[in-house]
Amino acid sequence: MFCGGIRRNGTSVSRRYYVVLMAQAAIPFMKEQGGGRIISIGSTGSLGAEPGFGAYTAMKHGLVGLTKTLAAEFGVDGILCNTVCPGYIATDMHSAANARLAIKQDVTVDQIETQRYAAVATRRAGFPVDVANAVAYLAGPQASYVTGINLPVTGGVPYGI
Repeated sequence: MFCGGIRRNGTSVSRRYYVVLMAQAAIPFMKEQGGGRIISIGSTGSLGAEPGFGAYTAMKHGLVGLTKTLAAEFGVDGILCNTVCPGYIATDMHSAANARLAIKQDVTVDQIETQRYAAVATRRAGFPVDVANAVAYLAGPQASYVTGINLPVTGGVPYGI
């Protein structure tokens, strides 16, 4: 969830607290209406570990833990909570990461992409619509018995340890 500009007690709140604040604000209304959905966006960092990404991985694992806890606590109220975990998705963020890695390794961006996508079963990056489709599924009636899961949208990429 992106909720830019949230302030608490006049102080800007760090991104890592957005999900907590949004859940605290939304759950009473969801209970009142007989249910709802909380869908968090994690990443493959939510599912495993990779050297050099300690803080990022810890934050993403915390998001998964929070989402599972919300699922356990509020499922009885009809509130279903899940995490979508994208892998390599063709976004500006991944393009920038590939460019930084190419500079660091003194190779081309195309070489980096070839190397990265070789580990993906589909041999390509996903698209934002792939993530949107996963969210739409979890938000829809087809997922009325799905809660507390991490849904990888990775094209089959392995996620580290």
